[in-house]
Amino acid sequence: MWRLFLLFALAPVSATVIVQKNGDVINGTILQEKNDRYVFRSPYGQLQIKKNEISRLILDEKTLELKSISHDNKLVQARLVSEDADTKVYLTDDGKTIRQQQVQPVLVAAPHRLVFSAHGGYGFSSYQQIDTEPPGTGSGMPPLAQTLRHGALQAGADAWYVFSGHLGLGVTAGLVSARNSESLNAQAPQISYDSNVRYLSITAAPALAFSLLGNLGTPASHDLRLEFAPGYSYNSPNMDLSLRNTPGNFPTAATASGKKHAFAAEIRLGYLAPLTDNLRLKIAIAYLRIFHTGIYSSLLQGNVPFPNGDGFKRDFDARLSAEAANPQVLTAQLGIEYGF
Repeated sequence: MWRLFLLFALAPVSATVIVQKNGDVINGTILQEKNDRYVFRSPYGQLQIKKNEISRLILDEKTLELKSISHDNKLVQARLVSEDADTKVYLTDDGKTIRQQQVQPVLVAAPHRLVFSAHGGYGFSSYQQIDTEPPGTGSGMPPLAQTLRHGALQAGADAWYVFSGHLGLGVTAGLVSARNSESLNAQAPQISYDSNVRYLSITAAPALAFSLLGNLGTPASHDLRLEFAPGYSYNSPNMDLSLRNTPGNFPTAATASGKKHAFAAEIRLGYLAPLTDNLRLKIAIAYLRIFHTGIYSSLLQGNVPFPNGDGFKRDFDARLSAEAANPQVLTAQLGIEYGF
């Protein structure tokens, strides 16, 4: 303590700056030091400031570098007496205190270069099925139809490499399963039937993604995206019939099946909402078209052989071998996307 008094004696006119823990800065002269406080003369009069309230004591602010700072649109000469993560406090020679808020740098996360997604969907499909309209005359074989029917389930996964905020290239794989059951009660002597159609398509393709907002691969951002995938499909249809009102030597069950390779193309429009920096929720509408005709590759087979020359089988075989429209699938999809 005697050293402090000696310093006061040698430099009695030295200005002292007290920086308090609450951020206040006071300049003046220390008149007396007590055990727990300083007696301080300031422009506001004589003060007693507790030592435990002081974060910094500058015995001579003249030892601090005088700097030019911008204040009220003009340059001012002042000394930096206090600084924390948010605020700098300067003191001018005439005792004025200037506080300046520090601008925190905005950290921008690096864009993702690899993006993976998985999704599932439900919707409509137009695979070839037996029509529910009763047959007119002839063998009793009903026509085939390809109207859009609900009940299509879809699942898929994608992997993208991001070239820019607008463009990405990748691969996609998917599976579509469709199922439908129909019944027709015909008047004798025509055959009645219950039909159950199951269709499975597996697709794999290169893919192109285009972001309409330029946020492809941008962490924690919304996006609106168009995706196109032209590629390959493997298709496995199966049609089971349960036949009623049949003669004694006629099959009571029959089946037709096929496995076809074909070109396929899918287009998706999706909206993505951020859940975390890396994870997004994906909502999309997808349209898939499979470019193949003559869906069934084998003729109608009964649980017992059909009689020779039977008109029902002849008509059925002819319609199975006839060209069918290219199947279409329209689904609403929900999934997640993760970026690296």
